[in-house]
Amino acid sequence: MSKSLDEQLLGAESQAAASEAVRCAVERATANECRRRAETVQANLAQDGRHADAVSANVLKIASLVRRIVEDVSPELVKGFGIFPTSAFPRGWCQDTSRALGHLLSSRGEPGFELVFAAHPDDDRNTHVWLHRDGLIVDITADQFKNSGCPSVMVTTDDAWHGRWVQKKQPLDEVLAGHADCAIYSAVCDHPDWQELVSNIKYYLKG
Repeated sequence: MSKSLDEQLLGAESQAAASEAVRCAVERATANECRRRAETVQANLAQDGRHADAVSANVLKIASLVRRIVEDVSPELVKGFGIFPTSAFPRGWCQDTSRALGHLLSSRGEPGFELVFAAHPDDDRNTHVWLHRDGLIVDITADQFKNSGCPSVMVTTDDAWHGRWVQKKQPLDEVLAGHADCAIYSAVCDHPDWQELVSNIKYYLKG
């Protein structure tokens, strides 16, 4: 059984022995405090990770649904409004779709996204737009670049592909909605699959 610091000091045969006892006690106390702090940090990181996973899953669910709906209604949007690219979705639709997706995410409890306006480093005429928030990339039109290998829906912190582009970020709230993304927004909101999501509370309440 180890002695207390008071017992060690009382039993010390010299000042040097007493000083050594105090030094060892301080080291033990410091080590214990460091360990407690490390355990707290690890617990917080684990909690943050779980929260980040939940947020990403929620964003992915919404982004996947929006991609499917826009892909489904894009021919009608072109025909009805005449303000979209003549090329088939998603080619040339990145800006309008990203703005609409940002507004839709915000309406479902995922605000704070920025629009990323980007130009390819080898050809600044080759441009692209996606959403970004706190390191999270949300892009539902990257597959228009056939050689990119990107899937149709990207919700990721991996910027291996996006990081190569020359980027300029702008808060979504500062971007005025144009006719195109208003039409996309309205078309998605009117779609029965979106209305089902909104009416089902489990889709947008986080536990």
